[in-house]
Amino acid sequence: MPEQAATSATESENDIVSAVSQTKEAVVSVTNLQSSFQGADQETGAGSGVIYKKDGNKAYVVTNYHVVEGASRLSVTLSDGTALEAKVLGEDPTYDLAVLSIDASKVTQVVKLGDSDTLRAGETVLAIGNPLGIFANSVTRGVISAQERDGAG
Repeated sequence: MPEQAATSATESENDIVSAVSQTKEAVVSVTNLQSSFQGADQETGAGSGVIYKKDGNKAYVVTNYHVVEGASRLSVTLSDGTALEAKVLGEDPTYDLAVLSIDASKVTQVVKLGDSDTLRAGETVLAIGNPLGIFANSVTRGVISAQERDGAG
């Protein structure tokens, strides 16, 4: 039995390594630039985003609303270090989400998003990102604890 447990752990780890490999170039850093009193833009915040769609000459990034809130300009940095200007297409403060568009010419990978309606309690999930815009390619593993919580207390 111990050999089977070791094999399962290795297969699970291989799945995680594979998932990270398949998404790492779609993970981006988003930088919030705001006008200062001197008129120059200053970085006021940063966070992670992920490229989820490429259509013609545009690519689309989903990030958190709090990352882009109040921005005069936004910059998206790709995994290869290329910085691109970004435009907010939509934002939702209630769900802390924002969608940005960027030039797609340098985009090499998009992430395949899953269907949250098919998640089950106990399943493993991954968070891959660039926390604070400085910890590139961070990976965290978690477990779905429940479904359809509404947050009402």
